[in-house]
Amino acid sequence: MHKRSILAISALALLGGCATTAMPEISPLELASHGVTPETAQTLADKGYYVQAMAGYRAALKANPEDAASRYGLAEALRRTGKPDEAKIELAALLNNPEWKARALEGLGRINFAAGDRAAALGMFNQAVAENPKAWNCWLGIAQLHDLNKEWGKADEAYAFALAASDQPAVVYNNQGVSKLARGEAGYAAEFFRNALSANPKMEIGRA
Repeated sequence: MHKRSILAISALALLGGCATTAMPEISPLELASHGVTPETAQTLADKGYYVQAMAGYRAALKANPEDAASRYGLAEALRRTGKPDEAKIELAALLNNPEWKARALEGLGRINFAAGDRAAALGMFNQAVAENPKAWNCWLGIAQLHDLNKEWGKADEAYAFALAASDQPAVVYNNQGVSKLARGEAGYAAEFFRNALSANPKMEIGRA
């Protein structure tokens, strides 16, 4: 597998579903029966019903414009349905909220990553981990960006931080394996893939 393709596998883990597929439909009656609470909107989003979730988030924000959780949920739903510019507006509104700033920066980083703006993405992820050193997805994003730039030492350092902070070590191990494959270090890659499968036997790992 070409190294660029190998790193693309790793990038998909970061983007977290930005490449959207046809979404399941919910009838208007079913949606109405769910109500428009933030909790209902989140449940819909968790099931992949992002369009329907947006209606719930917007209703919640209409009732309470200061509802940061609903604003973040709306931004994520917009991002996942291919509306990055609208998502940016919602995320920018959270940057002055200390509780949500790191997550907003992460979201902006993901959008920039998807758009191919590596410098902007790296800047956002670095700001996010400065706000919250346990933001492991941001450390993973930093590592992947360094991988793409062939800055292997910086990538390894970021992967170490991601692993220390993550509650999903299999994801980090898998991406480290992909990174090692991109460097032509198949032996080390196999070790990381074994670690990933040990942490999560059901995980679909990257392969050469």
